[in-house]
Amino acid sequence: MRVSTIILMLGLIVLAVSCAQIAPLDGGAKDSYPPVVNQAKVFPPNFSTNFQANGISIEFDDYIKLDQSITISINPGLNSEPKYRVKGKRLFIELNNELEENTTYSINFGDAIQDITEGNVLKNFKYVFSTGTFIDSLEYRGTVYSANSGLPLEGALVGLYSGLSEDQVVNSPPNYIGISNGAGWFNIENIKDGTYHIIALTDENNNYQYDNHSEGIGFLDERIEINKPDSNASMVDLFAFYPTPEVLAVESKNGFKNGAARITFNRPVEVDAFRFLEPDSVQMSIWNDRRDTLFLMSTGKMKSIQLALKQNDGKIDTVRIPFSKKQPKFKLSSIPNQFDYREDLTLSFSNIVADFMSEDIDLIEDSTRLPIQIKIKERAPNQLNISCHLKPNTSYKLKLDSASIIDIAGRSIEETSTSFSTYKEDYFGYLSMNIITNSQSNLFLELLDEKGNSKRISDSFYGAEAISFDDLKPGKYLARLVFDNNYNNVWDTGNYQERIQPERVLQYGKVIEIRSNWNLNEDWEIDKFK
Repeated sequence: MRVSTIILMLGLIVLAVSCAQIAPLDGGAKDSYPPVVNQAKVFPPNFSTNFQANGISIEFDDYIKLDQSITISINPGLNSEPKYRVKGKRLFIELNNELEENTTYSINFGDAIQDITEGNVLKNFKYVFSTGTFIDSLEYRGTVYSANSGLPLEGALVGLYSGLSEDQVVNSPPNYIGISNGAGWFNIENIKDGTYHIIALTDENNNYQYDNHSEGIGFLDERIEINKPDSNASMVDLFAFYPTPEVLAVESKNGFKNGAARITFNRPVEVDAFRFLEPDSVQMSIWNDRRDTLFLMSTGKMKSIQLALKQNDGKIDTVRIPFSKKQPKFKLSSIPNQFDYREDLTLSFSNIVADFMSEDIDLIEDSTRLPIQIKIKERAPNQLNISCHLKPNTSYKLKLDSASIIDIAGRSIEETSTSFSTYKEDYFGYLSMNIITNSQSNLFLELLDEKGNSKRISDSFYGAEAISFDDLKPGKYLARLVFDNNYNNVWDTGNYQERIQPERVLQYGKVIEIRSNWNLNEDWEIDKFK
């Protein structure tokens, strides 16, 4: 065989092997585009007038799915919801209602329409039609806030109600609805000119009605007139609040076999709204500071105890508390790892404390036993306060001998040892907030942590004022200003039935960062927010 022939054959073999090598499959770039409406295949066409059809067909350029867990709104509302069906690239809408004459309807799909492969969302697609000769073009815009925090409220249902009294609107579906976005902003379009009530609802059960006290509500005191095409002239702020529950009820109850119980109510309980039906069976009862939690101990081995709750209308409800649960072990449940040396040390226990032996409770610095004073916290009987002259930046050891503390069931604590320390003297920071305003309203300033838990509240003040907070732990804080209309230094919610607005709250526009041994000064001009 010729050399040239052999070389040719070897070359062909190498070429064949190289062509047979496996390469990874490439599916191409990921689809990131939402479905697009094929306008030529929408019937009847979008923005049709003189509409008489019983159904609508909309075709897209991709296979779609419809997420009906997302609110799909139709304005004005219908007696029964349309039926939606998806087949391939088509969306079919079946209208099961007799439509009003000379009325513009809009179906807003929000984020419900998605492609079937990647879930890309076609945002805020709207199908609009009119049974008359023209499309209504008026709109109304605004922002929904949480009345309590002053922050924008997402997902609130904003309803416009025509021809109804203030009492009727909360029990009727709205004529027009909008949904607030992440910035609290809403925009309702294609509105017929007229006079409307406007209400914002949290609408947790999606029934388009106000379920009293279980849902948030915001409202305007007067009706609004919508008759201008310029929606920028139609801006409104709504403040949604949860009212104080009208019906006094037990929120949680824990009754234990030894006769102890802890009962939490859904609102603070007035003195004349509560009584024991068998008062002689109660050995001890203690309310917390808010009077919404009751600790009690019964006498003898009772299986249950009964309470009578008086409602606002004078009706008496009876509540039975069974002593059926196994009592948890009596122990020290919490102690701070670090705290301010100028404050009392607070010990929390798993049950109500009945007695203690001071001589068997040791607070030790190095090897020295310190003199202490101990008392049961009056409004939190599961806590002990220990007073002692402590030093900054110092470690301490706490020792509880067995039987040094007795709970209300007569059980002794087991021997317990734990350690803690105090902060450095320069650990804390300071804040001065300069409130700049021409208002003479009664105000108070509140500091909260990033989770919204209240940390400090100022005294009430009028108008412009410099408010100082000393001894703040380093960290990030939020601030809110409350217009304290009833001078009680507490934010008060509203009441729709009595047409009482919640007290106004302004949220400071940025996070406040407190550092150790640092004075921070902040200016807050509030008039531009009102």
